[in-house]
Amino acid sequence: MAKIEVKEPNMVVIDFHQERSDEDYGSCVWARFVLDIKNYDLHITSDCGEYGYSGWVPTPDRESFLKLLSRMNSEYLLSKISDLSVINTEQTYEEIKKYIEDFDYKCESGEDSDIDMDSIYTACTYDSSGDIIAGVRSILSNTWLDDIIDDCEIYNCICEDYPVQAKKIAKIFKTYIQPKIKEILMEK
Repeated sequence: MAKIEVKEPNMVVIDFHQERSDEDYGSCVWARFVLDIKNYDLHITSDCGEYGYSGWVPTPDRESFLKLLSRMNSEYLLSKISDLSVINTEQTYEEIKKYIEDFDYKCESGEDSDIDMDSIYTACTYDSSGDIIAGVRSILSNTWLDDIIDDCEIYNCICEDYPVQAKKIAKIFKTYIQPKIKEILMEK
């Protein structure tokens, strides 16, 4: 038989609402940050996504959860609530272009590389690392670089970023929620 418990956790809930007069109104109209003080859990529900992290180890004798949240930077928060899952097309293209150009300079045969860089750019617009590698590999298949360029090196050129919505939540956290958390800490 299943065991059912009712728990009344120690929570702080901070609501965020954009004003129509805000410069970026509409980018995230509302968000609710639920802070589970005892378990060191963060849950965020918003119109730009749902995020959460439950992996912090509670250390109430050394640092409260509110204190931990008050000092973390946006990049750290992003790494906890989201994944690098969006290809940065421009940066990826520049890295792959630089990688290919390095081989052109090392080419001793004097051959013209004849690589269609517009097609390389198109391959960099694909949504996954595997598709980008396959696309670049396909473009290079009929060039002198076909046997020289390594898939792992192409992979290392791929630059990923966090989704725009997750970055917006991190910015809201840094700009609005952290100052509120610091206020709460000062009141204690």
